[in-house]
Amino acid sequence: WDIHVHTDGGRLSLTQGGCRLTVNDEVIVDAEEREYPGLYAHFAGLIENGRSEVDVAPLRQVADAFLYGHREMAAAFIE
Repeated sequence: WDIHVHTDGGRLSLTQGGCRLTVNDEVIVDAEEREYPGLYAHFAGLIENGRSEVDVAPLRQVADAFLYGHREMAAAFIE
């Protein structure tokens, strides 16, 4: 991913997934990519072992809210 910020003072770019920072095309930080390779290796290990680290509790709460909740129409609230 890349983020580019343009201001009247110049341009700031954060690129290569956050590894490279430039200000007005001057390299300020040029670091090695560490986050994504480790994350993907972790995913591969989970898949290889048939495991998951998904927390379904938030999804269950939303589903329950839709199943048990009801909607009541009311007059528009305008101040």
